[in-house]
Amino acid sequence: MSKTAGNFIPLDMSANDMFVKIMEIPDEQIIPYFESCTMVGMADIEIIKQLLVGGEHPRTVKKKLAREIVSLYHSYDLVNHAEEYFEATIAGGSRPQDQDINVYSYKSGEVPLVTLIREIGMVGNSTEARNAIMGGGVKVDEEVISDVKATIIVSMDKKLIQVGKKKFGYVAV
Repeated sequence: MSKTAGNFIPLDMSANDMFVKIMEIPDEQIIPYFESCTMVGMADIEIIKQLLVGGEHPRTVKKKLAREIVSLYHSYDLVNHAEEYFEATIAGGSRPQDQDINVYSYKSGEVPLVTLIREIGMVGNSTEARNAIMGGGVKVDEEVISDVKATIIVSMDKKLIQVGKKKFGYVAV
């Protein structure tokens, strides 16, 4: 695992984020993750290898991997919720439930949308923010924003920000 390779999974991540991150690993990393990051025995890992070779869909095996890893750091209920969250939100394209959306505190006033989504960590830099906006991948309160010069008024009222299909957050003072 490494941050550079994009397959780093912090141990203090929420169950939902950890489950999603594991589901995003490359297929060729499934077995190494089973070997390094789970308590699954080597005999069972051999069976999993055979399933993959035999045509088992990698997504099915990744779900098992995600459940194994997330259960090491979170409760059984949170593991189940994380899988449901993944299926509904990530795989199904639905908006997450309010309790699954992070709330970001930000200073009040008018702020450029590019700056806001960068500073709350929904994108890595301003270029990525502008590209997401120009590509129609940013919504504010479920409305697509395509103007890179758009501003948002941050107040006590929460505003729902969505970047791409998977990143949701409320922003308020």
